[in-house]
Amino acid sequence: MRDSLAGIDRMIADLDQRIVGTWRGMRGSDTSCEFLAWQSTFHPDARYEIVFYSDAEMSRQILVQTGFWMAMNGKSRLMPKGVKVPDEYDYRLIDADTIEYINLARGPTAECQEDYRFVERRVRY
Repeated sequence: MRDSLAGIDRMIADLDQRIVGTWRGMRGSDTSCEFLAWQSTFHPDARYEIVFYSDAEMSRQILVQTGFWMAMNGKSRLMPKGVKVPDEYDYRLIDADTIEYINLARGPTAECQEDYRFVERRVRY
């Protein structure tokens, strides 16, 4: 049990706190992958949830994914619950409210197996 808690503490320490918050992104028609829009929320305790939509207006929800995230030094990893292989990205903050990601590795259940880039913008409430 103590090892599990130490692992969680280490994971939380590895979070790029600039990513904590709510973001929106889209994968458009510039890839062979299907269009997808999403809103992601990254919590400071390493949990995340992403709500995926099939339309740019985000009115047709198709999936909710939850899991754990890590990000530091330009490398990000999403570990969805129930999936053994994480999705991996390179990222860079363009400014405090804009992140560019490059999808490099994805789990075998990902609906798109192509490498692609996308931008997420922070949602301010």
